[in-house]
Amino acid sequence: MNLPARVRQALNESVHPAEFERCACALLQSRYPGLSAVEGGHDFGRDADIYFPSDSSDPQARGRLLVTTGDPIANVRNGLNRMQEEGLQVDLVVVASSRPVDARTRRALDKLCSDRGLPPAHVYAQEWFVHQLVRDAAWRRSLLGIEGRLGALLDEPLEAPLVASPPPLVGRGSEVAALSAAVDACQDVVLVGVPGVGKTRLTAQLGDQVVYVEPASLAHLHDDLLLVLPRAVIVDDAHAHPDAVRVLRHTRRQTGLLFSAVVTTWPDRLDEVLGWLPGALVISVGPLERTEMDTLVTTAGVTGHRSRAAVLDQADGRPGWAVTLCELLANGQGGDVFSGRAHVAHVERYLSEATTSHTVLDALACVAALGVLP
Repeated sequence: MNLPARVRQALNESVHPAEFERCACALLQSRYPGLSAVEGGHDFGRDADIYFPSDSSDPQARGRLLVTTGDPIANVRNGLNRMQEEGLQVDLVVVASSRPVDARTRRALDKLCSDRGLPPAHVYAQEWFVHQLVRDAAWRRSLLGIEGRLGALLDEPLEAPLVASPPPLVGRGSEVAALSAAVDACQDVVLVGVPGVGKTRLTAQLGDQVVYVEPASLAHLHDDLLLVLPRAVIVDDAHAHPDAVRVLRHTRRQTGLLFSAVVTTWPDRLDEVLGWLPGALVISVGPLERTEMDTLVTTAGVTGHRSRAAVLDQADGRPGWAVTLCELLANGQGGDVFSGRAHVAHVERYLSEATTSHTVLDALACVAALGVLP
């Protein structure tokens, strides 16, 4: 079992609540520099206070962190009630949960906040902690007792969404053929396409001896390459990881190994990425036709006309997004699909990858709301 799977299993089985609280406060400190843990028996419903910059519009504003290894809805409800009884000001709720949090639970948390005139809760659930703990050996040992290191080469990207039963690939015959031929010839490849169009899914068609670079463990890349002897090495979202491409090329020269470097990127970053991987074959991965998307959605088990139409309209030719929406429907979270909440969450995720500026994100949200973009 690889390290991410071991961490996920340990979080599901048994986590000491007090230790998880300390871990959550420490890991969230970089996200909320004003976070201050509340220790001792008189926390009045919260586990940490979040102080905002002194130049904010309300210097008295306070965020409250609620950490739980149990039911996050009950934890937030009880915490908010207790803080109200004690007269504590609450302007933002931040939730840290060792359990998975699905869309239905997020909706319930948001309602608890909106009923009190608060913005939607910031939620950090199990997968967020998995990503943090595989990279933070000290907290991983302290919280879960798990030794080992995160390998430089993984069987699948650490950030890949968990899908219970991915449907078969649809409508990508020419792209798969071109990619396979390039790898057989040991040629480097750049897969270019918009987010959610299925670039990473294509790389999974290469079969055995294909691995993904974990940018956080580049120091171990040399040894892991010699151990695995891969046929192809994937750098997913290469535009965000220039060092991974550079170190991969350098290590390939050092070891003398023969393998294809296959990287994925977005259209507006293609020229930049090609500069890091000169001579690579560019394979464009475009949106699927609606008939092909309909086949994909039906194969995923979504057969109702209204449900299919909602997925097809929102995914707009992007099979990766369609599969996730289908998964939500299968899990009884159709309300988030039909309302567009799930789609907004996808867009927000990719915008956050494109920029860390809250001002830019707010501006894009305003532009979208005004309908200026086509």
